[in-house]
Amino acid sequence: MLKKTTGKLIHPDTKLGAKYWRPLSGKCTSFRTWIVPSPATVHTRGDELHTLKAPLNVQMETQYRKQRGDSDAAACPQQSARVQEHNESVFRQMILPRVVKAVNSAPDYADLRRVYLSRVAAEWYRELSLSKSTTYGKMIDQGDIDAYATRGKWKPRDTFDA
Repeated sequence: MLKKTTGKLIHPDTKLGAKYWRPLSGKCTSFRTWIVPSPATVHTRGDELHTLKAPLNVQMETQYRKQRGDSDAAACPQQSARVQEHNESVFRQMILPRVVKAVNSAPDYADLRRVYLSRVAAEWYRELSLSKSTTYGKMIDQGDIDAYATRGKWKPRDTFDA
């Protein structure tokens, strides 16, 4: 979905896409991105959790790799660092904010947002279960996922191919 969202935004037949491609330099540009969780804002009261915000962020490949300590984060190694930084800056200013907005509000990403909300709730429940007895506390970190195995014909490759 992220590739499709980006593709629609940078398509040269659109006003934004044409504007995006004009200032780019060199023969290579990279707009590879990752969706990463941003810190959630929650309010708790006893055994109640209220998720106030659970935003997702989108990072450029170079940002993502640098944060993980990869010193060689060049997406276009055959191109000068100055040209690469310029092209990435254009993408960050013109396209990336719209991608982040889509991830956080477009219907296409609703399932992903629900999964992140579930993850926030699961982390809260895990922490709560450390300090008091909870209904499912004994199941936490047991690694028993047999009840949740896929019973259909789906394979990870299906998602990749789609």
